[in-house]
Amino acid sequence: MFPPWPVSLEGPAIFDIGVIATAAPDSLLGAEVVAEHVCVREVTGHGFWVTPVHDDAHAFVHPAEGPLIKVRVGESVTIHGEVRLTTNPMEQRTADQWPGHAISRPMPYVYAYTVRPAWPRDSAPPARSRTSACASSDQGG
Repeated sequence: MFPPWPVSLEGPAIFDIGVIATAAPDSLLGAEVVAEHVCVREVTGHGFWVTPVHDDAHAFVHPAEGPLIKVRVGESVTIHGEVRLTTNPMEQRTADQWPGHAISRPMPYVYAYTVRPAWPRDSAPPARSRTSACASSDQGG
């Protein structure tokens, strides 16, 4: 499902995860991603969806370490990786645009080399409160 080969990193790094959700997919291919304090919104079998703390734009993150990376919904994390593309079967054009064929548009995602809690180790809050920054943003905070 996700290409295992690396992509050469060229161009400026992406620091705002919302850019991945709004820019043209082809323009992002191979861009380095360094995103701090992004919120985990949903965990799936191959990775997880993240958003900026105060935004609804979302991006999919596929950790290089696969199932070894454990995150929780509402947790704030920092990710470092690169943008890759995959087809998104959820976004298909209607049959009247091309009868008899399903067309999938490429979907950018972050292939993350590292996924870490968003706090420095010496000031990390207890595990129970690590979801507070993301949870408070959901309540309009």
